[in-house]
Amino acid sequence: MNGHDPDVLAEPARRARRSAPLCRASAGAVSRVAISGIALLGVLVGATLGPTAASGSTKSPREPTTRTADFAKVFPVGGHGVYVHCVGRGSPTIVLISGAGVSSASWDYVGDTNDSAKPPRKRPEAVEPQLARVTRVCSYDRPGRTGFDDSASRSTPVAQPTTAQADARTLRDALSVAGVSPPYVLVAHSWGGFIATTYERLYRNQVAGLVLIDPGSQYLQTVLPPGVWDSWMRAINDAGTKNLGAEQPDNPASVAFLDTLPKAKKVPSIILTSDKPIDFLGIGDAPKYHPHWVRAQYLLARSLGGRQITDTDSGHFIQTENPPLVIAQTKAILAAVRADN
Repeated sequence: MNGHDPDVLAEPARRARRSAPLCRASAGAVSRVAISGIALLGVLVGATLGPTAASGSTKSPREPTTRTADFAKVFPVGGHGVYVHCVGRGSPTIVLISGAGVSSASWDYVGDTNDSAKPPRKRPEAVEPQLARVTRVCSYDRPGRTGFDDSASRSTPVAQPTTAQADARTLRDALSVAGVSPPYVLVAHSWGGFIATTYERLYRNQVAGLVLIDPGSQYLQTVLPPGVWDSWMRAINDAGTKNLGAEQPDNPASVAFLDTLPKAKKVPSIILTSDKPIDFLGIGDAPKYHPHWVRAQYLLARSLGGRQITDTDSGHFIQTENPPLVIAQTKAILAAVRADN
């Protein structure tokens, strides 16, 4: 999950790239906020998504005309505008899901978000352009205030906090309206990982595979001492109060909802875990609590019947720090899915 730092939320476009772990979380202000988000990936949707995105309905807004050409467009979803970008050809479609407070632009970057001397840059060897060479790839900006480098969200704002289930419904509807048909391989970072696992359990027949990059999950609540978890949740709420409009995951509501759903279906799954301790709690004690972060992801991998890779040579933003690893493991999942069909 990603947390959000007050300062980062105030200037998400520039600070998100410098944040470290937790999608905006470990580099100073960025780190605390991203961390909060990371931690169980809040739950941000809800009240403002409108009846289609926020309701419990599993019906898509309408049957779309399938689009095969490249496009980048804002589509109407639940009373809001959601930016969707698709490139490449092939099936299944890879859907990229960013972490809390981070826009889809991050998938085009290579570099360490903690290195102010050599910050991430847009590069052709980044995850999105490379994967688009082997299949259809779609990314999107969640409604709300997100950003990366100088790229602010192209989607419209929504009320905060939001939840993983609301975000999953918004994604389902955005893909439908944009004409992006399943099956999907969901490649998701941090809070996006919580959204992806929720999506799989809500719309299990649409998901063919999962690549979860340093994801948040319901297991963080399981492995963290109760007092630490509660303190973290208060910090996330405080950050949201100080930064109105910034993406603010509602972890407790998301976890509670996930507990009501059927168990995850066994699909090809890989979990990539940061091996450079990240201060996901935003309290300056990364070495002490990073093992809890790793343990939570182990439990998530076990629940999915997937494999956890901990030798990643990366902090929280594995997709920008070590794109070859993310690309290779996504291709492996893609191959497994294609072999099954």
